[in-house]
Amino acid sequence: MKITIIFCLILLMCGTLFAGTTGKLAGKVVDEQGNPITNFRVELKNTSLSAKTQKDGTYEISDIPPGFYDVVCTTVAYFSAYAPKTIKSVKIVIDETNTLNFVLGKFGDLTGKVVDEQGNPIAYARVQLKDTSIGAMTKENGTYMIINIPPGTYNVICSMVSFSPVTIEDVKIGNDETKTLNFVLQKQSIELSGVTVKADKYPDGLVALQPSATKDTGLQFRGGRANEVFFSAPQTGGLRNDFNTEEYSPITENSYFETIKDPMSTFGADVDAASYSNFRRFIMMDNLPHADVIRTEELVNYFNYDYKEPTGENPLSINIEYGETPWNEKSRLVHIGLKGKVLKKEEQTQNNLVFLLDVSGSMSSENKLPLLKRSFKLMVDHLADDDFVSIVVYAGSAGIVLQPTKAKDKDTIIGALDKLNAGGSTAGGQGIMLAYKTASENFIRNGNNRVILATDGDFNVGISSTSELVKYVKRRRMKGFS
Repeated sequence: MKITIIFCLILLMCGTLFAGTTGKLAGKVVDEQGNPITNFRVELKNTSLSAKTQKDGTYEISDIPPGFYDVVCTTVAYFSAYAPKTIKSVKIVIDETNTLNFVLGKFGDLTGKVVDEQGNPIAYARVQLKDTSIGAMTKENGTYMIINIPPGTYNVICSMVSFSPVTIEDVKIGNDETKTLNFVLQKQSIELSGVTVKADKYPDGLVALQPSATKDTGLQFRGGRANEVFFSAPQTGGLRNDFNTEEYSPITENSYFETIKDPMSTFGADVDAASYSNFRRFIMMDNLPHADVIRTEELVNYFNYDYKEPTGENPLSINIEYGETPWNEKSRLVHIGLKGKVLKKEEQTQNNLVFLLDVSGSMSSENKLPLLKRSFKLMVDHLADDDFVSIVVYAGSAGIVLQPTKAKDKDTIIGALDKLNAGGSTAGGQGIMLAYKTASENFIRNGNNRVILATDGDFNVGISSTSELVKYVKRRRMKGFS
């Protein structure tokens, strides 16, 4: 009898001793069509516990202390078309595997136009998804576009100084959808308490509907399509200032070639690094940049790789490394790094630089003209004393604010920069012509004659055709300008 009791106690103690103290979390990440999504990370918020999805979309996280966790599913790449997702208060139990699956939708976009009651476009109106930092500001023609919106339902606010703001509730952004939402704002004459309208309801009494409006297919004004909604209703309130009016040319991804068939390749040797700073700016604002924002080579080129300089008569050193392709185990990825000779200051050619600065109204925010002024001041510090600097600006018209001045006269150059303020429209074409004229008048043979353009958008006064401007610049390049 004693032996039986002792044996049972030993078994009980062993069971207690070897019992688990943690749990597991496992599942699968798929898109709305059920296709697995790889290269995504599932992590327990505010912990170091995470796992990456496999090729079949599955993941598993072990050794999780019991408790409740917010679980986040997000990409590990620089950008993904799929919006991140968070599931809150997931319970982890000792010695149990909690199954948690994610169905991810693709980012959507919101676009539209803001006009007054006469149909005139309203520039610099603010459009924002309420209770988020996602928003945009209208351009000169009244249009706006908000990108990278996670699928969901939002209340959208539009406001402008001297107009009554409008809130549209229950605006649904679907998976990979570009939704159009237009606003008609009323001039504000008295202080109003505010009116909110439903995006999916016919707001009788709140808007003067045009004859084309219907209740069956959605609200339509001035020949709008069925998925376009126009509202005109008063409301008051403020908005945050983090808005995006940026546009980027589409980036076409290069296709793959079989090297056994196409062994030759070429690439540009110029170095640009702006994409990393742009990427970092988006992340610091807690937003993912749109795919066309990031040029891969510009992001990679931002960093210093400590390559060896060329020796002897060689103009370049070539540095090669290769490894397994992260997305295809059967192929190899080759990284080719070039390093040119670093010229000493006395070896560099003389500079004739014309700063062409956009000082139109849209450049007034802190991260535009004020940032440009600080950046150009830093650049001036790195110029040789006999380099020349000129400053041409444009808004509604173009003008010269600094005639060609030697870089050693830094106080004069910085003083001209400090006097710049933003306001007006955007006569960029006129500014470019004046900048090249200024550069021509101070042309340095065998020197670096360059026009440096700094702007935040399109030209809307004078020459505004992109193709015509490109042709104009190409003609000047053939004459020794860059």
